[in-house]
Amino acid sequence: KDYIAAAGVLLIACPKTMRATIFGTAEDAGGTTSSSTGLLFKDDVRLRRVPFDVGRPTFENVKVVHKVMMGVELRMVPPLIHVEETKECKQENDRGNEGAIDSKETEKKEEEKQSYAIDLPLSPLHEACRDGNLTVLLDLLRNIEMETNDNREQEPADSTSAINQPAGYDCMTPLHFAAASTSNVDPVTAAACVSALLIQVHADPTVVDARSRLPYFLASHDKVREAFRKARAVLGEKFCDWDGAAKVGPPLTDDDLASRKEKEAEKKRRKKARQKEKKAKEKAQAQEMEERRKAEEESKRQAEEAKRVRDGLSPKPTGGNVCDYCQKVCKGKKRNQMFQRLDYKYCSSDCVNSHKRELMAAAALSRFGG
Repeated sequence: KDYIAAAGVLLIACPKTMRATIFGTAEDAGGTTSSSTGLLFKDDVRLRRVPFDVGRPTFENVKVVHKVMMGVELRMVPPLIHVEETKECKQENDRGNEGAIDSKETEKKEEEKQSYAIDLPLSPLHEACRDGNLTVLLDLLRNIEMETNDNREQEPADSTSAINQPAGYDCMTPLHFAAASTSNVDPVTAAACVSALLIQVHADPTVVDARSRLPYFLASHDKVREAFRKARAVLGEKFCDWDGAAKVGPPLTDDDLASRKEKEAEKKRRKKARQKEKKAKEKAQAQEMEERRKAEEESKRQAEEAKRVRDGLSPKPTGGNVCDYCQKVCKGKKRNQMFQRLDYKYCSSDCVNSHKRELMAAAALSRFGG
């Protein structure tokens, strides 16, 4: 206690279970050094807790605590760290500025596209192709043919004509609208609109919209894609660069369609034949299993009859609640409610005991060779 009273700093590390032994209670807080029941007081200003785990209170651990807590370590901080942090902050600021510039450029592009949409309103031809109104579309195409004096040369129409005029937010041509109309129009009607634009007025399938999309790219249904391929077969390979510029699939003629239908019909016939053969096979297997089951039941019945004869019983009765020994019908009882011994059902315990005695006598006679 004298050493504790003379110490200037007290370093302590103790578990919770030892605090009651080391520290005094509230009644002991009359002095400044120690008490009768504790070595230290919790309100002592000299107390300092050891900020790391010291393990067991051995002399070696005490020396480690004294060396660490009483020592001072000096380190030089290199100035490059601050420079690197400054560079990182600068890069983050540059990224933020770039993001702001990108957002401004995106807003600028959106404003330009909206201005294009205002400057390029939809014509009645665009609206008819978008809505799948085939009757109005054919009337408009007929008027256009009359205005162009029924041009017979199979060449793409001029990109500045009404057939290939871009309009709307994405600067789409009527052929674009017709190809993309399957979302709200019947695919057959959309295919008819595409065929009319290509074959009747020779719309250009190589024109792209504001997103660099071709009309064939917007065709999301097989009927519409087939309309493009049929138009390629009718117009010929000299009409445009179908493969490179228009990205349209191979030409589809009437013979190709007939061959495809024949192949599909043959495929259906083969599928139907396979299903019929499968059903016949399953039916034969079911019949075979049923015959096998009946044969097993008959064999089991014959074995039971032979066993009954060996046990001295009459043939098995037809009723479900008949006693196997006395052949008496048990009224008001089910088969599972009757007395049972071995594989037999009885109406009473007397029948059980009587049949048991007979079986025991027969077994004894067989043992003595009787």
